[in-house]
This record gives sequence, C-alpha cells and structure tokens, in this order.
Amino acid sequence: GGFQALPYDPDFEKTMEIVDEIIDEYRDTLAALAK
Repeated sequence: GGFQALPYDPDFEKTMEIVDEIIDEYRDTLAALAK
C-alpha cells in the first residue's frame, strides 16, 4: 500500500482492517443491487 511513509500504528492497522471489511460488505451489497 501507499502507507509506508507513515509510522507504524497498530490502531491504524486495525481501523484499516475494519474499513476493508465494510468495503467488502458494501461491494457485495452493490453487486446484489446491480443484478
């Protein structure tokens, strides 16, 4: 990813994991609606 310039932050990492999950759910929802 493009985050190498930032200091490592476990909380940030955790937040990104949650964001990824939300995006995946959102994508699934969009895919379902697009059918």
